[in-house]
Amino acid sequence: MKLLTVLVTVLCSGYLCVVAAQAPAGKVKTVEQQLLTANKAYDIALVKGDADALDRLYAEEFVYTTFDGKVRDKAQQLSFTRSGDLRLVSGQSDDVKIHVYGNTAVMTGRFTAKGKFRGKDLDIRERYTAVWVRKAGRWQLVVEQGNEIKE
Repeated sequence: MKLLTVLVTVLCSGYLCVVAAQAPAGKVKTVEQQLLTANKAYDIALVKGDADALDRLYAEEFVYTTFDGKVRDKAQQLSFTRSGDLRLVSGQSDDVKIHVYGNTAVMTGRFTAKGKFRGKDLDIRERYTAVWVRKAGRWQLVVEQGNEIKE
């Protein structure tokens, strides 16, 4: 994200889990709760640099647009994650808003993180827009764009 387009992976989002985990017996999660769970899993995967978890979260047609205008497909984004150039020590979304349209959802939020990019300290503050689609019984991230929050 920031700077190296948050190196996005963070988002950026994004960005999450394969979809809402099972709710305790007797409790059914709302679609919004499922998406928040997926988004939290995305944040965790970004902080951990867990490309395998991201691979499950990203749809095959996933596209990420960095805040400097670069576009990465799923393979490129996973390669970026696996490179280890970005190492986050913390990161999370807040101010998340969700609009659901059937099996599609548009999510906006703020992602803040700290870490290093190629050995240099990094302080990420970004706003993101993400599109999630429910496929094969789970929410997958299809499109995400991060925009740096300027001081």
